[in-house]
Amino acid sequence: MPQGLFERSKLIQVITYLRDYDSKLCLSNFDQLLSSSNLRFHLQDLLVRWFGSLSNPNHSEWLYLYGSLHQSEKRVHFLSALYGNAAWFHKLKSEGVISKWLSNGDSNFIENHVLYYLISLVENQQKDVAELLSAYADGDTVWLNRLFNVLSRVTRWNSYDAAELLEKVVYRLPTISRYGWYEIVNVAKAFPKIGCRLILYAFNYLRWIRFFRVEKGMS
Repeated sequence: MPQGLFERSKLIQVITYLRDYDSKLCLSNFDQLLSSSNLRFHLQDLLVRWFGSLSNPNHSEWLYLYGSLHQSEKRVHFLSALYGNAAWFHKLKSEGVISKWLSNGDSNFIENHVLYYLISLVENQQKDVAELLSAYADGDTVWLNRLFNVLSRVTRWNSYDAAELLEKVVYRLPTISRYGWYEIVNVAKAFPKIGCRLILYAFNYLRWIRFFRVEKGMS
């Protein structure tokens, strides 16, 4: 069968129609296509991304995703397809999958995949992402930097809990780059009290750095 770029839209049209007509049959064909060595990667990738973009996944699709995320050869590919999708995120969160990823000690997977997945969601799922991360607010510097890396990506704050978590992380971090301070300004726009406390902390922090440098004879 033709497998050029012009077939991409046709493939999505067919698989979408089949899902509406018979979701179980669709899932069976979906799995067969992904398992086929004759299907080019760009079409397999298209199918995975279509699956990851579903806004109303059913139970059978959830079971398929769950199984795929527990296969090392599929996990990263499927996870990257879920970026920004609130429906899949809430399912993964409610089933405890994300919590297990964060607690399993696989630093490579956390740093290179889980955190970027949460970054893709944090703008619109601030409270839920903060809830997942709050268990690590008393962690070591590695975890504090991870939390800051995710939370500082928010540009329009709407969750007081998430903003408070960022504040707690800032107080515990030993150092914050000047770019980090710039991101903190966004918090003040939505939550002035938290913003004022952070700005005051920033001034005191910079004064302490200047005093330290003077005492050490540094310019």
